[in-house]
Amino acid sequence: MVAILSLDWRLGLAGMVAIPMYVLALRWYLPKSAPLYAAERVAMGERSQALISSMQGARTVRAYGLEDTHLAEIDKASGKARDFGIEVFRLFTRFGSRSNRAECVGLSVILAAGFLLVQDDYVTVGQVTAAALLFHRLFYPISMLMFSFDDAPSTRPPARYGSAARHSPNWARKGCADISRSSAKKYTCSRAH
Repeated sequence: MVAILSLDWRLGLAGMVAIPMYVLALRWYLPKSAPLYAAERVAMGERSQALISSMQGARTVRAYGLEDTHLAEIDKASGKARDFGIEVFRLFTRFGSRSNRAECVGLSVILAAGFLLVQDDYVTVGQVTAAALLFHRLFYPISMLMFSFDDAPSTRPPARYGSAARHSPNWARKGCADISRSSAKKYTCSRAH
């Protein structure tokens, strides 16, 4: 921006029109992304828990004929994780389009202001072209800066740490390595040591 301001202060101000749009994009995205990323991680944990617990107790699951139950649980957990993944990607795409809108508006304002300034002989066509190209060169660094804000919510631990364990089956919550059914259709577990 300093380089554009050094060409002509009016062109620099025209380019700064994009700054509030970037800020608004971040203010829109960050409150929505953190809870969604946390929910996605919880869903992925539930999917992993369902899959691993079924695989570790595969002989017992087969022995008691629980394959369908476990497959349904894995399918439900996988569907939930997939749906959250799609929703996260959809939100990120909308964030990207808001960033692109800021770039488009900033470049358009520079070109429009430059057109008017060239008509009145305040600046040359070369200055306007240089300002537009300099602004265009800022697209990548600004985008990387904007998308670095995406890393913060995606790496933050879930607000309800351990919530995946609350939704897992009782035998999985207890840390069971294997389950067995007693006569009253209750499950008991042998703990992993």
